[in-house]
Amino acid sequence: MLAGDFNANSPVQQVVAEHCKARTREEMAANGGVLPRTAVGRLLDAGYLDTLHSVLGAEAGRIGSFTTQEPGQRVDYIFSFGIDAGRLRQAKVEQDRLAKYASDHFPVMVEIE
Repeated sequence: MLAGDFNANSPVQQVVAEHCKARTREEMAANGGVLPRTAVGRLLDAGYLDTLHSVLGAEAGRIGSFTTQEPGQRVDYIFSFGIDAGRLRQAKVEQDRLAKYASDHFPVMVEIE
């Protein structure tokens, strides 16, 4: 398992610039309207599973974890390796009203059978 803030976007993530903080919008504009996605792509290519994407499919690409005030991108992940995807029961980004005040990132979780 690898978990935490990777400061990286997934190749399947739908980053909505208008929902991101100002600095991210500026970085996107300076990079031709896109954000780099190679770091997470390399983990996926090496056989790691993005547990949220494994459980939720395409829906995971529309869920943001950063920032809690402007969650336009997901940079927080739990990756698994060598665990059958069928054992992943639940995964989510906790976005309840109290989570907004605990950090600038929403917490992520996965339940494995």
